[in-house]
Amino acid sequence: MLCRVIALLVFVIALPAHASDWVYVSDDVLGMHYINPKKIQYKKRYGTAEFLLLTNLYIDGTKKLSGESLITQYIIYCNPEPKFFNRYRMTSYTKLWGKGKVDDSFVVGTGSWRIEDGKEVEISEFICKDR
Repeated sequence: MLCRVIALLVFVIALPAHASDWVYVSDDVLGMHYINPKKIQYKKRYGTAEFLLLTNLYIDGTKKLSGESLITQYIIYCNPEPKFFNRYRMTSYTKLWGKGKVDDSFVVGTGSWRIEDGKEVEISEFICKDR
């Protein structure tokens, strides 16, 4: 019994510490999207920003968290204004905040796509404002 209480306390203390590194940016039908500002890599020469987007997934058709998460590797082209982004790799996890076992990992592609949906606009504004 004491071991369960200690394990629960460690889990409760450890989760917010990891979660506090991530800043909420946006949400959509997929889930809630977060970025860790400390991990953004700006490359002034190319006007780009590389970062990870963490998505805590919703249960389909609801706004309730499913307990799974997805991390996507991005490059956004900020110069002269945010117009294009690349998504390189997506990795899904069996727990929130990119924790638990890796459920799936795949390379999305290396082409450029125009920023069109609201989530991408909000993310690019957040990322490119501090370049």
